[in-house]
Amino acid sequence: MTTFFWPYDGNTVAIAGSFNDWKPQPLNKGPKGFFTTIDLPSGTYQYKFVVDNRRWCFDVMRPVTVDDSGNRNNTVVVGGKQKQSQQKEQKEQKEQKEQKEEKPAEEAAPVATKGKGKGGQQQQQQKQAKQPKQAKKQKEEEGVGEEEGEDEATRSKRVSDIAKNIISTVKSYQVPFYVGDVDCKDSVDDVLEVAKHFQTELPSIGCMFLSGGVKTFIVAAVVPAEKTSSITALEWVSASLEVVPNPPAPSGSDTFAYAVVAADPDKGLFPIKLKDLSRGPTFGLMRKRGLVQEEESDDEMFFLDE
Repeated sequence: MTTFFWPYDGNTVAIAGSFNDWKPQPLNKGPKGFFTTIDLPSGTYQYKFVVDNRRWCFDVMRPVTVDDSGNRNNTVVVGGKQKQSQQKEQKEQKEQKEQKEEKPAEEAAPVATKGKGKGGQQQQQQKQAKQPKQAKKQKEEEGVGEEEGEDEATRSKRVSDIAKNIISTVKSYQVPFYVGDVDCKDSVDDVLEVAKHFQTELPSIGCMFLSGGVKTFIVAAVVPAEKTSSITALEWVSASLEVVPNPPAPSGSDTFAYAVVAADPDKGLFPIKLKDLSRGPTFGLMRKRGLVQEEESDDEMFFLDE
């Protein structure tokens, strides 16, 4: 028997997949979410959750695959292959970790010149030419962005451009509250600076900024003083942290607040996944406070939508 569970928002939830010809099958509602148990023969299956009869969603905390049409679906392996698949995945993760730990030592080793004369010089030149590419690849694997080497003027312009982009988007939606992603890698300062830019340019609109890098999940929120009777920045940030076990207390005030969660693979804390999952309780609180109208709830405003 295979159990499927949807722990997020929704009035009704169904499941559709390759095991039922993609015909939505209702889930039961429990105290912590929606669930159902299905007797499936051994094999590999793809599926999605259908929320409120209109949103086809996948759970980022479950294995995800991309089908031939480019659709992202959850996948489940039933039977003997499941254990083998898990063991293979664990082995690959271990090998990747070992390679990453060994790589700096390899790159730091001196380049030996084989042979003498022109042939030896060419070999050394070829190896030296590869080093910048290897260093760049290592930075990408470790989540170190190119912005780490930028000067202050370049950084300031990049942050300003990020702020202008989200400000332009919010203006086009014409909504009193908005939740958006900001690509600030792992920089808390960049996220806070974007938030301050926004607060200056659009002082009458509340906005939450979500950033998921390799090392940290960062969330910040600004709320106009006249709207804090409906929701405060501290409440808003706290809601987004409900997906984090033993979450940190947000810092700030009723009008400007933020929180930072460090990645911890051993505890299942992956910043990008936390960023996506945090939208559930975030919009849940907004709906509870009457801050989101259903007709405004299009695909771009909800997490996990295609």
